[in-house]
Amino acid sequence: METLDYIQEKLDRLYTELADLERYLILHASSVPTESDHVWNDLRDLAADVSASWNGPGAVEEIRAQREK
Repeated sequence: METLDYIQEKLDRLYTELADLERYLILHASSVPTESDHVWNDLRDLAADVSASWNGPGAVEEIRAQREK
C-alpha cells in the first residue's frame, strides 16, 4: 500500500501543478500582465535543469512498472 500512497502523492502534486499552469495560461492568454512572469521564467529554467539532470524513470514509466508488478 505504501507504493499506492507514493503514486497518489505524485499524482496530487501533478494535478496541483497542472491547475497552476492552467491559471497561468488563462491569465497570459487574456493579456493580463502579471508580476510573476519572471518567477514563471525562473520555474521553466529550473524545470529544464532538473529534466536535463534526471536519470530515473519518468512518471509514466514509473506507473507502468508499478502496474506490471
